[in-house]
Amino acid sequence: MKHQLHSVRDSQEKLELKFNQVLEGLTIERENLKTISTGLVNSTTTMIARQRQLLVETEAARKFVFQSVIIAWVILLMALPWIVSSMSVSY
Repeated sequence: MKHQLHSVRDSQEKLELKFNQVLEGLTIERENLKTISTGLVNSTTTMIARQRQLLVETEAARKFVFQSVIIAWVILLMALPWIVSSMSVSY
């Protein structure tokens, strides 16, 4: 009987030790997942902010190009009479 009781206690101690090891492992894994999750959230936030910045810069560049084309057409139309008159003088 003593032998069986001692064997049961040994088995229980081994199970408690394994259980504690599993709990420690799960705690470490939880911390690792928390760290990874935080990193993903931070990098996603940074990427979204950068994407917004690029969108603003792209829109500003588009407006600049549009205005440049308009100015080029205005200059051409303003210079057209001079170009036509200089061409007719040379013939």
